[in-house]
Amino acid sequence: MNSDFSNLLNCPKCAELSTTFLIKVAGPTMIIKMRCPNHGGRAFKVPYSQKDNIIPYLGATISQCYKCGQPTTLDHVKVKGPWTLVKCACPTHQNKLPYLKIWSDVYNQITGMAGGASQIVPPQPTVSQPTVSQPAQPDSILSDKISFCPECGSAVEGEEKFCGACGSKLE
Repeated sequence: MNSDFSNLLNCPKCAELSTTFLIKVAGPTMIIKMRCPNHGGRAFKVPYSQKDNIIPYLGATISQCYKCGQPTTLDHVKVKGPWTLVKCACPTHQNKLPYLKIWSDVYNQITGMAGGASQIVPPQPTVSQPTVSQPAQPDSILSDKISFCPECGSAVEGEEKFCGACGSKLE
């Protein structure tokens, strides 16, 4: 395995830094799925034993828009099982980006490194008073929506009961 992980995270066609949208641990392997805004997606595997070598480079790949490559800001983060679901907002695409699905242990190491995720900065909390015309919605309603298949990691939109990629039942 090449120890120069900075080149591994670049698009092989245009050499631009790709955006990571899934990091999964499967036994002794980390599966990383990335997308270049110009050339589409790709996936590759890294031995889990090399995790500490690739973590410093992953911070920049989770802090950019997968559609246009612009830097993003953190909208919100939620933990669901072994996953950390990260919702980012892009200046062009606002918060219409799908959740990034990252194995929690890996996400904690990425964000815990000094400067590892410099672009991801949590938004400042704001206190808003609900009005009669717009009642506040509890977060539990939003957290029940599945964004990725728990079996294969494919993006899921809407209220499907089964994954369109692998056929697994969605809870």
